[in-house]
Amino acid sequence: MKALFYLLLLLAEVLLFGTITLTIYWIFNYQGGVAWANDTRKQFNLHYILMIYNKVLHTIFFVLSISAITIGIVSAFQAHNNVADPRHFYSLHSWIGLGTMGLFALQVGVASCRTFSRVEAI
Repeated sequence: MKALFYLLLLLAEVLLFGTITLTIYWIFNYQGGVAWANDTRKQFNLHYILMIYNKVLHTIFFVLSISAITIGIVSAFQAHNNVADPRHFYSLHSWIGLGTMGLFALQVGVASCRTFSRVEAI
């Protein structure tokens, strides 16, 4: 199972590197490069590159947020378990945090269903 994970991770990295490389190659060799304000066609070429980097940054921030949520929940439970009267979810702060985690999980679930389903958007 671990070998399959590393194989899929390697495949994802190779595909990402290939996508970025081929997009940059296509833009500079077939579309005339990029520009900031001189040429609107070249300026739009910058959009392709930045959208790929946006997807990468979105994935990084997503993984960091899941890590931060996990560390926060584990540390809160450990801190409450180390006192004489361990009470969980007794404050408004904890209920708001639990609701936020639920909404985050709902967002991940809906996005995953939408991404991996064959149903077209209306």
